[in-house]
Order: sequence, then structure tokens, then C-alpha cells
Amino acid sequence: MAVDREKVAQAAQKLVEKKRYDKAVEEYQKILAEDPRDVRTLLRVGDLRLKAEQYTDAITTYETVGQSYLQQKALPKALAVYKQIREIVKKHVPHLEDRFGHIVPKLAEIYAQLGYMGDALATYDELAGRLAAAGRDRDVIDVFRKVSELDPSNPIPHLRLADAYMRVRDIDSAIERLGAAAELLLK
Repeated sequence: MAVDREKVAQAAQKLVEKKRYDKAVEEYQKILAEDPRDVRTLLRVGDLRLKAEQYTDAITTYETVGQSYLQQKALPKALAVYKQIREIVKKHVPHLEDRFGHIVPKLAEIYAQLGYMGDALATYDELAGRLAAAGRDRDVIDVFRKVSELDPSNPIPHLRLADAYMRVRDIDSAIERLGAAAELLLK
């Protein structure tokens, strides 16, 4: 039997007005049971979970929305959702940064796809800083490789990549990156 979406939405709204967010989510789940890809309803569920301070569930819900937008090639909408997720993690659950560590690189990729290179580079830099602080030098190398590919005429990413190579004792690769940076500086 089909769910009367309007009736369920009205019932959920009454519960929201009473600040009974868990019960409102249960109502919206009835709609999602019929159409799990209903992005608008998923967004409402994410918002309610955020209001209820169920941060992990809110992040998971928003991530489903973001992935849906990516599949639809709706990059600006996906960008907004991933930015919101990053802010929730930073503000409410910084201790779960490792669990949701895949959010920042995804955000940087979306920025790059949209041509927002400054934002992409800043986001990759944020990621590299977090990884370096955690002692994950091999992962830092991967990040700086991406940065040097995004901004090939800038010597700074090459220098930072060289530094990362030196930290893992890959001297040959470090020398290669230093040479690339020197060539760029000479130009």
C-alpha cells in the first residue's frame, strides 16, 4: 500500500513543532521506505538528526545525499552538502575526524571539478596538515602530488612534496621534486 506522502509530511511537521525529532524521523522513514533515493526527505532527516544532536547519524544521512548529488552530476549541491558535513565534524565531533577523514578529500575533489582551484588547494592543504600531524607522511605525499598536478606552475607544492619525500627517506624523489621547483623558479 502506498504511503500518503502529504499526510506523513504533515504528521512529521507536527512532531517537529513539538521538538520530537526522533518521532519525526520515524515518520519520514515511511516515505524513505518507499523511495530511499528521495533526496529532499533525506535532507530533512539529516536536519532533524542534527537538531537532535545525533551527529554521526546526521553526517551519514548527509553523506548519502552528497553521494546522490554526485551521481546526478549536481556538483554545486554536492559541494554544499560536503561543506556542511565538514563543519559538523569540526564543530561537534572532532574526535571522529579519522572516521570521516574521507570527507575533506572528497570536498577538495568537488572544488577542483567545479574549477574552484583556490578552494581545492586550501582544502588539500588542510588535509595535508591533518595527515602530517598524525604522522601519516606517505599519505601527505599523495596529497601533495595532487596539489602539484592541480597547480603545476607553482613551485611551492613541489617543495612541499620534496619535504614530504625527505621525511620518508625517499631522497631520489625529493631531489626530483626540488629540481622541478628550481626549474619553475628559473622561469
